[in-house]
Amino acid sequence: AQIPTPKDYDHMGAEKSVGSNPKIRKFPSPIRPRRLSTEDRITNIPVKLGTSIHKTSERKDVDRKDRISMDAGADGLGGNDHLVGIRREAAKTANEDAMVDHQATGHSEWIRLRNFQLAALRLARKKRETEAEAGTKTVVEVEPKRAMYTLFAAKAVAKRIHEKSRAKNAQKWEALIKRAREEKQHIHQYPQVVKLMEAGVPPQSKGMVWKAFLGVEKQRAKHPENYYRTLSRNADYYINKYEESDKKNVLDFYLQIKKDIPRTLPEVSKLHTKEGERSLLRMLMCYYYRNPQAVGYCQGMNLVGGGLLSVMDEEDAFWSLVCVIESRIGYYTKSMAGLLVDQHVLDTLFSYHFPELYDHLKNLEVSVASFTTSWFICLFMETPVPYKVCLQLWDYLFCYGDEMLFQVALAVLRKKRNEMMKIDDSGVLLMFTLKLGSDLEQWILSEVSSKIGELITAIGTLRRSYTIRVMDDHRKIKNNAKLDKLRRRYRIKTNQEVQELWQTFISPNPWQILVQNCMPSMVWFSDAIRKACYQEESANWRDNGLLSGFMLQLFHILDVHGTGQISFENFIWLCRILQHGSDRERSKLVFKFFDANGDRKVDKTDLLAGFKRIARMYGGRVLNMRKKLYMMVNSFLFWFSYLKRKQQAKVADDIDVKVSMASRPFGFSIAELRIGRNTFLEVSGVDGHHTLQGGVEPGWKIISVAGKSTIDVDVPTLVGYCKEAELPCEVVFQKPGNHQITAEEFISCIDAFIHLEPRIKTLFFGNMKTEEEQKESAKPPTRVRSKSSGTKAEGIVQWLRQGLGRKDLAEGTK
Repeated sequence: AQIPTPKDYDHMGAEKSVGSNPKIRKFPSPIRPRRLSTEDRITNIPVKLGTSIHKTSERKDVDRKDRISMDAGADGLGGNDHLVGIRREAAKTANEDAMVDHQATGHSEWIRLRNFQLAALRLARKKRETEAEAGTKTVVEVEPKRAMYTLFAAKAVAKRIHEKSRAKNAQKWEALIKRAREEKQHIHQYPQVVKLMEAGVPPQSKGMVWKAFLGVEKQRAKHPENYYRTLSRNADYYINKYEESDKKNVLDFYLQIKKDIPRTLPEVSKLHTKEGERSLLRMLMCYYYRNPQAVGYCQGMNLVGGGLLSVMDEEDAFWSLVCVIESRIGYYTKSMAGLLVDQHVLDTLFSYHFPELYDHLKNLEVSVASFTTSWFICLFMETPVPYKVCLQLWDYLFCYGDEMLFQVALAVLRKKRNEMMKIDDSGVLLMFTLKLGSDLEQWILSEVSSKIGELITAIGTLRRSYTIRVMDDHRKIKNNAKLDKLRRRYRIKTNQEVQELWQTFISPNPWQILVQNCMPSMVWFSDAIRKACYQEESANWRDNGLLSGFMLQLFHILDVHGTGQISFENFIWLCRILQHGSDRERSKLVFKFFDANGDRKVDKTDLLAGFKRIARMYGGRVLNMRKKLYMMVNSFLFWFSYLKRKQQAKVADDIDVKVSMASRPFGFSIAELRIGRNTFLEVSGVDGHHTLQGGVEPGWKIISVAGKSTIDVDVPTLVGYCKEAELPCEVVFQKPGNHQITAEEFISCIDAFIHLEPRIKTLFFGNMKTEEEQKESAKPPTRVRSKSSGTKAEGIVQWLRQGLGRKDLAEGTK
């Protein structure tokens, strides 16, 4: 631990670059200190503070005796003397902060520190020489106070030097981050980062630097401004609720988080106050609510979250946790596919770099994954690296990426391989692995920093190889208990059918779906659902479903948490209903499809949007689609109100609309509408100035013309009324009331929906066909036109003329 001076650093050249990144350099090794001149080595005269002791001409006068005394230092002193280890202790305090920027400190302060150290050396040498001449007790009573003063002075000077160096280094980091923010660039794009990393990240700047490395601001900008406040209010509500309720009513994830918090980083006092524990609990719950589908809560996240919370405030720590976890989400999902791949990679690197130790562990039947899995999940926090050292390792991890995970793991094994080779019992060896980091201290920092970039190519090659292997292993569900559970829960006939649905679920992108343990893309979902439930439909049908919004609405139905992700359980639930569901289950699914805003009620706006999605899915953007849609929706709402009144239920009243006609033609076409035993005339098209200005829609009833009732009259009679009326005349239309249809009401009138839009049966009731219908549906589809009219809207009116309900149909209507 010899301390170089600033002048020594002027003559140091850069080491050769390593790895694939030419910007990454090895850190320089310490240089032996320059020797004192003959005058300065006089033991009775202490060197004055601030005196220059580095003279080139005087260095040549150093003799062998003095070199030996300089190198030996205090190592030869007795064990119970105050002077024991003075040189080592002074040098240790001076070199406490590894890789400080020596150029930033004043040259005179380094000289003062050197003078204190050399004074301590002279005292040690004088004691050793005196012991050799007169015995062991001659100096002990005379020199201790002077020696302790020298040591304390060295510590004070070293501390002041490091504080100044850290402050200047922090200013450099702050300036670089500010520049990157102004130029809207990522901080990794600036070459100054390498030099600043050599000097280290000051403790007061860690939070700011980590946020820049992780891209916290970019991640936060993707969400609403009050995103975390909303999550935290929700978390506080449930924390208060769970604390007051019985444990039987508490969710499992809350109990697990609550159990892990007291044992999170016991050396960090900030986390073990009442407010600190509440803050960590709230932050972990917020992440659970953010991503309950893919991750939720995983053991080990408390250590990662605690480490982040120890250097920054709660909201910044939350967004940093989001970036850390979601950049390596395969470590924390239920499948842990990303972790499995990296464990295979580490196992291969371990066998390559330490073949003897690898064979030794293999003979004891101890795998590397048995004790390194927790290392990767916790990012080495407390397992096995101590907290303070791990914070410095995270500087390298967040800056240089996942390579540092493998570098640290190999460095720990390299340090302990001799001790591990001596253990011949597997149980003892596993217990030993729990304490691997007990004496790593600062050694691991210099070990890891000197090898940055060496494993980048190897890790990339091995990851690609093991990704294929892990993906092939997960193409089938090998856990029979899980298969049986899924089959019983969702009432699937056989385990083989569950396997086929799983293969269909991951088929759009096996690796990404496997890593995230969910389907994060609507495009992938549309491809999978077509293969599972709509095999007869073409790829063009799927594309129309994407453009029309049909697939998006199905995706939202399954995305119960609003995270843009669909789990396999949700996918299998939908497939079972579409393939084997009952009438009621399918009707509920149709209701959810129309209830786009999720308020558990369907109104006119919802009906129009739902019918539009279905129509565009099959026919694209038709020009006269608005006319057909309004006719269907208004006709259905009239029938719904008629049915509810017949059942003597409360229902919104229909509304009369009066329109004054100042000229002919009146600008609306007429069709017949039969509801129950009553016949009405309705508007089938609107193209006149007066009707458009009055907001008349297709499907409204025509109640009267110039005071003459049009109920139970035919179309020619109504046309005669319009011709005979004196201008200006008043035409009264009736529009349906503002009906809010509940799920049960919707299910009771599902038959009308199927008659109004027959393609609802194809989409949601397609598998409920007789054998003859299945044979008929196997033929190429043809566009059938109504015999009585040239448009499908008039065909619907023809059906409405015959009655909408099954009871009315059974009464003998034609």
